[in-house]
Amino acid sequence: MARTRAHSKRDELIASALRLFANQGIRGTTVRDIAEAAGVTEGALYPALRRQEQLAQSLFGECARMLYEHLMRRSAGVEDPQEQLCTLAHGFIDFAATRPEAYEYVMARHHESVSELPPTSRCPRMSSCGSSRGIASGAFRPMNAQLGAGMMIGLLLRTVFFVQRGLIELTAEQIEAEVCGAVQRIFLTQ
Repeated sequence: MARTRAHSKRDELIASALRLFANQGIRGTTVRDIAEAAGVTEGALYPALRRQEQLAQSLFGECARMLYEHLMRRSAGVEDPQEQLCTLAHGFIDFAATRPEAYEYVMARHHESVSELPPTSRCPRMSSCGSSRGIASGAFRPMNAQLGAGMMIGLLLRTVFFVQRGLIELTAEQIEAEVCGAVQRIFLTQ
């Protein structure tokens, strides 16, 4: 029971911080604001999270982990590299739709924060989610795995951007089919 309560407080802290950072910006949000919004005292925060920038970085790591785990759950058991590409693309789009605040925070901070994550962090790296293996197996055309991941992520970022703003007049299924085809054209040999 205590574990569930602690976990829910942690989730509330993350949700509160995401809302405040989105509305007020990181510099415009104090640790006190976050603690109050989450219903805890500043003293209840972990000592490492009592400084604003440390909290922002920790929050980035948590949201990146959430995205990584979402992608891994979606692609678990998918062995076919072609199918895995589509599954990862759909998972990325789905994460943006179901966890919009976490998605927006990762996207807003990834340029400055991803290099500060410890090497052991569970962070989404699309090349480690199948493209390197697909290239090594010959299922994907030879290319730099990071370049391929960059192309795939760029395609996904802009798609989500246009979907969120209502600029694409297709059903979710049509969007997923188009994205799947585009991602496959990036990687597949045929």
